[in-house]
Amino acid sequence: MRRILMSIFIGAFTLLGSAQVKKIKTKHLEISYDKTLFLIFDKNVKYIDGSKDIVAEINPTLSNIVKIKVNNENFVGTRGLSVVTSDGEFHSFELVYNSAVSYSTFYTNKNDSSIQTTINVTNDKSTHLIFPKKIIYSDIGNEETLSSETTSSNNILKVKSLTEEKVLPSSLFVVTEDKKYYEFLLNPDPVAETYTYNFSTSNDAAIFENTTNDQILTEIAEKCLKQKKAISSVGEKKNQLTCSLQNVNINNDVLYFTFEIANTSTINMNIDFIRCFIKDKKTIKNSPEQEIECTAVINYKYNSVINSNTTNKFVLAFSKFTIPDKKKFEVQLFDKDGGRHLTFNIKDDLIINAVPI
Repeated sequence: MRRILMSIFIGAFTLLGSAQVKKIKTKHLEISYDKTLFLIFDKNVKYIDGSKDIVAEINPTLSNIVKIKVNNENFVGTRGLSVVTSDGEFHSFELVYNSAVSYSTFYTNKNDSSIQTTINVTNDKSTHLIFPKKIIYSDIGNEETLSSETTSSNNILKVKSLTEEKVLPSSLFVVTEDKKYYEFLLNPDPVAETYTYNFSTSNDAAIFENTTNDQILTEIAEKCLKQKKAISSVGEKKNQLTCSLQNVNINNDVLYFTFEIANTSTINMNIDFIRCFIKDKKTIKNSPEQEIECTAVINYKYNSVINSNTTNKFVLAFSKFTIPDKKKFEVQLFDKDGGRHLTFNIKDDLIINAVPI
């Protein structure tokens, strides 16, 4: 009898113990060397534990996000990752290497990983991404082949390829101050035709859209280039380098500024950037100058290298604007290799009287 009771007790204890064990389902994810993988949780992350060949870390400003990078390219087999969130939930992941992975962000509250929007970038022109809110975080998958930086306006990200060589596509992850997440596939493309992108939100998801119809913008810009010069004495000349305004046109609420850069020296000029600002005409002593950077919706036939004794005629197009009182519209052109920096202003009357085209 004693043996029977002991057997019953052991059996009951075994059943009770097995009933209390909760199996954690492991999620299988892919990762590559050229793309950062982000895990986004509903709650803040309190603990992470990864295995060799991967580096996992909690974002210090966005503690519900785990950033994962590969430090050993083409690793074989699977790698484990464990995460504990502030609600006590334990999350288990198994990572497999795949150089052609199609996503870079996984949301724990969604069934599928996020699909990226493709952005083409090139090494001789900057691509600008315009967001509705201030950028508080951004990460590029492979910083050896691509670069990104936030401009002074804080809601515009400048992206550029660092090499002319053919490289694998990389990832770009952006978070804005309204806690919206944007995921991109950066595709190095030497003949990219679109360089400015604008974004809006719909149903709490990032939606990609061109600022306007690129084909129409290009067609109008080409017409602007064929026009005869109508504006004189607007620009600056320094050290045998001249940047001058040729015409100002308008079409469908878009302003087109036609410029010409002439290099009459024997030294090629590598342009670091050309920027346009609406700035204060005068500022009170010791007070900060207020400025708003204007980002072009299209940058047509602009060359970043002006060879010796050559010219470059190009068009910058902006969504229509006027200049408030006590403000000025300033154009800045900076030489990457030296001090041939040019700065000049465009008066408001040239903008108000823009010629329809």
